[in-house]
Amino acid sequence: YMIVSYSSSPMWIMSLIKAKFKLDDVCGNVVESVNGIVTGKLLEKVDRYAKADRLKKFMQKNSINKENVWVVGDSVTDLPMAELGHFIAFNAEKDEVRKKAEFLVDKKDLREVLRYLE
Repeated sequence: YMIVSYSSSPMWIMSLIKAKFKLDDVCGNVVESVNGIVTGKLLEKVDRYAKADRLKKFMQKNSINKENVWVVGDSVTDLPMAELGHFIAFNAEKDEVRKKAEFLVDKKDLREVLRYLE
């Protein structure tokens, strides 16, 4: 398995998560920092389309077919990625997300997604 996490969380947090959990790829919003102080200026925005684009490029780079991709998401910002593979809705509240899901996990326990992975 290869595991990635694409989020609109700050990239510095995503980098820490990548290192701690030995993920294969991450992305997140990049904010400007001047002399160690965050200015609030957004240098690189990660939205739903950026997440899907990043996943698509990761799949191409690693020769991964759609059949072998499992997207776990909880919001509408994950739906474009859902089109790139199987989609597991994890504690999703919006009907739009739940309807797109191949599988639903309603427990707040990420281990529950393991039952659906092939």
